[in-house]
Amino acid sequence: MAHYPSRSKKPQPNPDWPADKRWVVGYTRVSDNPQAEPDRASLGDQDQGIRKRCRDKGYFLIRVFSDVGRRWDATRPDFQEMIRFIKENLRVSDMIMVWCADRIVGSASTCAALEPLLDQGGIDIEGVVEEVSKRWLLLNAIIAKGETEAKRERGRIGIHTAVSRGHFVGTAPYGRRLNKEKQQVELDPEEVLWYRRMLVDWKDWGDDKVSRYLNRMGVPQRMSGTKIKNGPRKGQILGKGWTRSHVRDLRTNEHAYGKGTFKIRGGEVLEFPLPAVVTKSEFDEAQKLRAKRIHFGSRSINRVYPIRHNKFKCGGCGLGFRMFSKGLFVKRTLASGEVRAYRRRSLSPLLTCRGMYEYPHTYDCRQPKHLDYEIQQGRVLENLLEVLTPEFCQKMVSEPVDNSALELRAGNAIASRDETKRELAWLVTQARKGIIPNDIFEQQAFALKEEMAAKERYAQQAEAELENARNNQTRTEQIAYSATVLRENVRVHSSILNYLHLACPQGSPLIEAYRQKLDEAAETVRDTVDDLIDSIIVMPDRKLIINYNFPLIDDIRSRQLTIAS
Repeated sequence: MAHYPSRSKKPQPNPDWPADKRWVVGYTRVSDNPQAEPDRASLGDQDQGIRKRCRDKGYFLIRVFSDVGRRWDATRPDFQEMIRFIKENLRVSDMIMVWCADRIVGSASTCAALEPLLDQGGIDIEGVVEEVSKRWLLLNAIIAKGETEAKRERGRIGIHTAVSRGHFVGTAPYGRRLNKEKQQVELDPEEVLWYRRMLVDWKDWGDDKVSRYLNRMGVPQRMSGTKIKNGPRKGQILGKGWTRSHVRDLRTNEHAYGKGTFKIRGGEVLEFPLPAVVTKSEFDEAQKLRAKRIHFGSRSINRVYPIRHNKFKCGGCGLGFRMFSKGLFVKRTLASGEVRAYRRRSLSPLLTCRGMYEYPHTYDCRQPKHLDYEIQQGRVLENLLEVLTPEFCQKMVSEPVDNSALELRAGNAIASRDETKRELAWLVTQARKGIIPNDIFEQQAFALKEEMAAKERYAQQAEAELENARNNQTRTEQIAYSATVLRENVRVHSSILNYLHLACPQGSPLIEAYRQKLDEAAETVRDTVDDLIDSIIVMPDRKLIINYNFPLIDDIRSRQLTIAS
């Protein structure tokens, strides 16, 4: 029996598969043509023939894949599964076993699918009733690959030619229709009316509001009632009507003012003119209003704050807090006399306990906890600066910590451990020479090993305490520096905010001019606070317990700060 060594570095997928044999994957197929109905009984014959051939040749058959389909169809499910299986499991010089060549190939697409396996992968192919030439398959695969590329190139040239002649390629976008006689795109009088309203009349509205209004007015959506032809939702009928995502795509697409684009496979994008629904200036105006309105509800979350909201923890349920913008309802009376309520969001955020807001059925956190974020972070920063005064930081730096006792303790522990090691080594030497009997040696060795293990643990503990003390000394200097940086950036941040509140209380472009400096100061403060504060616990009685991350300052590690609700 011939030996076929594996030349691939791919790890063996299954340890039960013999490495000294050639691994084989079988494939059987029958046609789904009604005229070939009698041929479907041959699946069993093909399977038996493949298994017998593998036994005679000494191959190891891993699996047999079976399909019912046309020979030119490369999308057969087990055919695709076989290709994936071979790429993941088989080695160079392993084999595909088929009944005959027409069971696996029959078109350019099937040859092209097998070409990477046979050429780069080094997989062989063998037939049961007839010889299958790998060279013939590779030749057909090369021809098929060239044919596919030629078709793609002809299609690309055809698209270029159609666009250069002014013909539209693809489906006409919303607001237009295709004149089949002229092969030109023209405005659709019904759709263009609603499309223009989306961009001009309703430019102050959000996408969700526009979609709800269109559905309420019964405006037909182009895809409503269409049956899906391909994909996992094949056979389903589209009937959702207008959605926010569809409205967003229409209101932000440049084809609204006449800039049509068509993307060809490979990344090339062709541009061609379209009948304009709105002018370029009207489209730009709508996008400017959209940019001002975007993320309005979460604008306060996008702003940089000196303290992260995830530092706050609930003392009742143990969960964190969620930050969102404060909302208020405003009632307006329309000209028709109808009274409508609108929910507006301000820029000042709130902190809400997740146990109360999101998990009321799981956690017993019934008491409402709505905290004004601006007030809480101001109080926390004020308390932090009260603790880290310049005098306190100077005292921490000027009073070095005496680690001599810890160093002596660690040295004695290491020396005692080493002495026990030497005793154990001497005991082993005496036992090997036969001076100490085996029963006495085992008892003494057991006692020494236990003693050495205890001394090893003690020495490790002493070394860890010494290392921690040295790190704390370095950490003290870092805290003093961080306190100086924190104090300076809090001063800059507060001065900018106070100036903006006085100069432009109702909002102004001046705020955007100072936004970068404001965010830089807030980011520096936030990084410092992350290093100095471990967590902020909000108790049920509205007290805040600030857990500082200060080494060597146990008396202020946990301070209570009572904050009015």
